[in-house]
Amino acid sequence: MFGLSAVRVNITTRLILVCLVMGLVPLAVAGALGISITVNALQAKAAENLQTSAEMQVRLITDHLDLVVKNTLYLAELYSLKLFLNKEKNMKSYAEQEFLDFHRVHPEYYQIRFLDISGREIIRSNYKDDLFFRTKEEGLQFKGHRYYFQKAIKIGQGGVYFSPIDLNVEHSKVEKPHRLVIRVCAPVFLNGVKRGLIVVNLFAENIFEWIQLPKTPFTTFFLNEDGNILHVDKNGDPPVLNNYKGRDQHISELFPFLEKGTLNSRNTEVLSLESEILAFYPIRGIGDYYAPAWYIVSILPKTHLKQYINMIKWNLVLSAFFVALFGIVLGVFLAKRFTKPIRQLYLETELIASGNLDHELTIDRKDEIGELAEKFDRMRLQIKEKQSQLSSWNQELNKKLDWHITELRSLERQLYRADKLASLGEVSMRLAHEIGNPLASIKTVTQAMSEDEFQENEQTEYYNKIVSEVDRLNSFLKKFNNFAVMKEVEPFPCDLEGLIHDVNYFLKIQAEEHGVRIEEIIEPDMEKILIDPQQVKQILINLILNAIQACDKGGDIRISLKNLATSCVCSLRDNGCFCEAKGLHSGADEFVELSICDNGKGMPEEELIKIFDPFYTTKPNGTGLGLSVAHRIVEMHRGLIRVYSQKGKGTTFRIYFPKLLAEAKIST
Repeated sequence: MFGLSAVRVNITTRLILVCLVMGLVPLAVAGALGISITVNALQAKAAENLQTSAEMQVRLITDHLDLVVKNTLYLAELYSLKLFLNKEKNMKSYAEQEFLDFHRVHPEYYQIRFLDISGREIIRSNYKDDLFFRTKEEGLQFKGHRYYFQKAIKIGQGGVYFSPIDLNVEHSKVEKPHRLVIRVCAPVFLNGVKRGLIVVNLFAENIFEWIQLPKTPFTTFFLNEDGNILHVDKNGDPPVLNNYKGRDQHISELFPFLEKGTLNSRNTEVLSLESEILAFYPIRGIGDYYAPAWYIVSILPKTHLKQYINMIKWNLVLSAFFVALFGIVLGVFLAKRFTKPIRQLYLETELIASGNLDHELTIDRKDEIGELAEKFDRMRLQIKEKQSQLSSWNQELNKKLDWHITELRSLERQLYRADKLASLGEVSMRLAHEIGNPLASIKTVTQAMSEDEFQENEQTEYYNKIVSEVDRLNSFLKKFNNFAVMKEVEPFPCDLEGLIHDVNYFLKIQAEEHGVRIEEIIEPDMEKILIDPQQVKQILINLILNAIQACDKGGDIRISLKNLATSCVCSLRDNGCFCEAKGLHSGADEFVELSICDNGKGMPEEELIKIFDPFYTTKPNGTGLGLSVAHRIVEMHRGLIRVYSQKGKGTTFRIYFPKLLAEAKIST
């Protein structure tokens, strides 16, 4: 018997080994070949991505610097500057103001200057510590000896000169803290005669920001025309940075093949090195202008590819596991075919061991195995007879045991629910204690104060308002206890007329205190529009409060709401098609006009062009953000806001909101 068992195990083992070899050997060969092909493909794809990123960095730099060129040429043709050079009366101050106004729109430049033909600063606008200011006469300097002036003054009309990136010099000393700068210069001509030079200074940090790729594993070096490193944008920690010593180090110390004196002759290259993939991109000039040569070197450590290779290896291991599993199953199946009679007897013993005595062993053989099977079956019948006697006893015991188990599980579920409800009740009680009790105290004290017979009627009214607000907060607390999660508020179709009523009621006291009357003129059958009610309320509060404060006692404010019977409000703008810019021609069929008009102090024309500028205010305690925020909110709603005002007569704000698209209108 032991011999037969040993033969059976030996046959099964051999069959399994054969199946494993037939499955795993081809898989190993295919896996090794696949890894090799994949590594080459990954390196090629990484090189392509690196090349694309480098091209994008170069394009970003050239595009931004092209914009700087356009701005510099614009300043060189500034009309007020030409009038000043033509010795028109009082035009210098006007030109200085235009420099400052232009500078405020372009804070990326920290200096904008006009130098005369000798190199002396005539106008200088500065941006420092978040302030825009012009340099007074006594602070202007002579720059005729500076190299960038001597080179830029030689170029012709329409030309632009870029200085190398270096440190700025003020009053013959290097400016501190040390920050790299670049100067963009353009000559100024009047009647064909060169009269001076526009110089725009910007920090090189702005250029370095344009090459940042924070979501990529690439590390980028920005080089000057000599190949010295001006900036490194680190993403990760590639091994080559172990030899990086800092700014002004030559790139050849990190990559010896980029030798000194050879960079200018190199073109765009993407190279696969021992431990990195490298992309070399030159920037030789911005358009047709006089710009120095810069270079971008981007690298991708090959260690970054290991995670993909490891993923492939794990997939290969997983595949080997399933192949091995299949080989084992196949080997066992074949072993069963060879050892079927013995396997039948073995399974029968397993069935009896597991308690199954109903299966009859049918091995039709006229040998010792058949005789053994017959005796084995008689033993099965004897065991079955004894077991049937025990089975009747066990059935009764099992019924009682099942009943007790069912009862126990029922009690467990009840206990779980009770514990969960208790926890929820504890949270609700804590909220009621922490918020409801102080509100109840406030309400009680306020009611007691309002019942004082010595109180005046007006004070009693205030107390009643406090009690009303406490009741509102209590109502909010009840609603909060009914929900576990608050839904996020999003813009939705809203009744603008209702918002106007709510805001007017909220500002009623302020209007009465100023002696101002508010009138509403609402066109009937106004449809809902898609807005964020809280943001639109903010617009209404800002504009109505401004109107109240602008009116004298006895003033009037008129709020009107009507449909605008047009599919385009371009006639209301002075600078192009509003609908096309906002994408409204495709679906919006009409607009809603909200108008807020007062007969207050009004504003002069010079203030009108600035009122939507951030931080611009004429109030002593104003922040200058209200109208700017209102303007942004209207734009976020794809709307338009216009203002009309006349000094001493009043101001009108008109806001245009697009209605819902025709196919998405809300049914009332």
